[in-house]
This record gives sequence, C-alpha cells and structure tokens, in this order.
Amino acid sequence: MTQQSQELNEQRILSHGNQNETIEKTIERVKKRIIKTGDKPHVTVARQLELLHQLADFPLGQFLLQNGGFNGYWTDYIMEHQY
Repeated sequence: MTQQSQELNEQRILSHGNQNETIEKTIERVKKRIIKTGDKPHVTVARQLELLHQLADFPLGQFLLQNGGFNGYWTDYIMEHQY
C-alpha cells in the first residue's frame, strides 16, 4: 500500500478520524451548504436547518454531523439499544 493510499484509508476510518473541527464550526459549515444548495424536491431549507439543529442536540447526532457516518461504538449503541 502506498503512503497516499494509506493516508486516504485512515481518513475514511471514522473511529480513527481526526476531529479538528468543533461542533459549532461543523454546524455552521453544514448550515452554509444547506442554504447554498437551497430547497430540494422533497425537503425545504427550513426543514433541513431544523433537522441540523436537532442532530446537534445529542452526542450521536453530533458524531454523525462531524464524521458523516458511524463508528463501531455508535453502531453497537444503535443496534443494542433497549427500547
């Protein structure tokens, strides 16, 4: 494996990712992207922003926003959660 492919692979491993961005910066970045792209056929900007703020209110949502997916810890949490 080349150095470049090794670095790319490490960036994709969510549980080993580098989380340099604060949740506040992540929210602002995602908010700007939502506003820039506008309404979708199935959801308005207002609804997307509402969902963004709801996700930012709890640790699982924050992790999802900052990493774009779940790691093993959160996957286990979701699968094993007692309803």
